[in-house]
Amino acid sequence: MVYGFIVIMFGPMISRLIDRSSMKAQIVVIGGLIGGFGLAILYTDLGLAGIFLSAALLSLSSTLIEPARAAFILRLKVVRDVGMASALGLQRAADKFGQMIGPLLIAVIFSASELVQRVAFVGICFGIASLLLAILVMLRGHRGQLDNPATHDARVDTHE
Repeated sequence: MVYGFIVIMFGPMISRLIDRSSMKAQIVVIGGLIGGFGLAILYTDLGLAGIFLSAALLSLSSTLIEPARAAFILRLKVVRDVGMASALGLQRAADKFGQMIGPLLIAVIFSASELVQRVAFVGICFGIASLLLAILVMLRGHRGQLDNPATHDARVDTHE
């Protein structure tokens, strides 16, 4: 219930702030780290308060990641080269593939140890993946593969 409450109450406000921000990739990374921490915190055995905090952090993570990811993807030069519809279609297919393969991988991980350790392990992996994304974004940004957000609004198609 806390998950839905946070998304409904804070999602629109956070989305507007993200739209105005030029740091969309960093927001995705921060959201990933928050989500990883939200899962890993269950390892501390804080009882019901820990479960509540974990759900709240996961909700905040999702509320940050979803709008920032879509806007960030549209800023990539390769997306502008192949077309937004094609790139977003590929991103959507990758999401669906992850939704299909993710539960299978989680089942394998969860069969190996105690539940709390498994959830914490997934949280740590979530955080590590976020840090790897940060490194990738920094490398791509230095190589000029991101559009300059000051000169391009990803929501407006300038191709005629």
